[in-house]
Amino acid sequence: MFANGEVLIQKYGGSSMGSAERIRKAAARIAKRAFKGYPMVVVVSAMGDTTDDLISLMGSITSNPSRRELDSVMATGEIVSASLMACALSDLGIKAKSYNAFNLGLYTELQGEDYNIVDIGRKQELCDFLRNGEKGNVAVVAGFQGITREGDFTTLGRGGSDLTAVVMARALGQKVCEKYTDEDGIYTADPRILPDASKVWHLNYSEMLELARSGNGILHPRAISTAKESEIRIHVRSSFSKEEGSVIGPDGDRLIPIKSITLKKRDNDTTAISVVGSGLAEDSALVQKLIAASAGEWVKQVNHFGIRLEILVDSNFALSAISTLHSFVVEVQQ
Repeated sequence: MFANGEVLIQKYGGSSMGSAERIRKAAARIAKRAFKGYPMVVVVSAMGDTTDDLISLMGSITSNPSRRELDSVMATGEIVSASLMACALSDLGIKAKSYNAFNLGLYTELQGEDYNIVDIGRKQELCDFLRNGEKGNVAVVAGFQGITREGDFTTLGRGGSDLTAVVMARALGQKVCEKYTDEDGIYTADPRILPDASKVWHLNYSEMLELARSGNGILHPRAISTAKESEIRIHVRSSFSKEEGSVIGPDGDRLIPIKSITLKKRDNDTTAISVVGSGLAEDSALVQKLIAASAGEWVKQVNHFGIRLEILVDSNFALSAISTLHSFVVEVQQ
């Protein structure tokens, strides 16, 4: 086992791994830290849209594949990414080695409808590799996958590489996990929809979990839950800049009562707008002001769930509604 802070845990998403050029850029970023002597575990997703392409390929063969065979096909994307990243790091003079569910022993069990990693069978061998180097050695781990005790591939669900990274942090005794993606943090709203959205620097686990369940796709919900159990902070950062990102941890920022707004389409006619922040569970006057700000013909229903206010609106007016609500959130934060 390692002392907290002795090993760096990073995760690179599909956009960061989207091409050979992007892999080399990510490798250069990793190498800078490794050359300073830090052993690192880098969890990688499949390149770009590879997982979707593999699912489509399976669909061209059969419309009803077994879960076992579909998982076996989908798991190959991350295995390719891990080997490519390991080679890119080796070219930069870093001692790097790729790992997958088999050679690392990422054993999973079905819990409800999803597989979760319950054991790392070859953790000691991983630790030995990380320790055995003058510079920082880098273990590149294929995310999103595991194996059963019978040796069959399993997958962890969309965004499951986030979960792999948090599990690796927990297993190695680390309290920080960095996630690199194409967004440099969590914003008050999706900046692709509202360009004036601003970055939220600190959120607590409950706030991020509500956002993840309500349409914010930056972090896997089970990764957040697992991080919460072990008080592992997740630092969401951009692969394409050096800017600081958003930190998800036990405390958040109590001075900012509302953190973010998400959109999630329910059906063709209805969109759920979720306003999330710990202040909504503590300040009834704030909730009433928010409900008043959301009043309009496009509102179908309003539901209050602790730190989340859900507003169901006519989908034709969803963008206008979120713009109106975002203006209120910005006012509250100032």
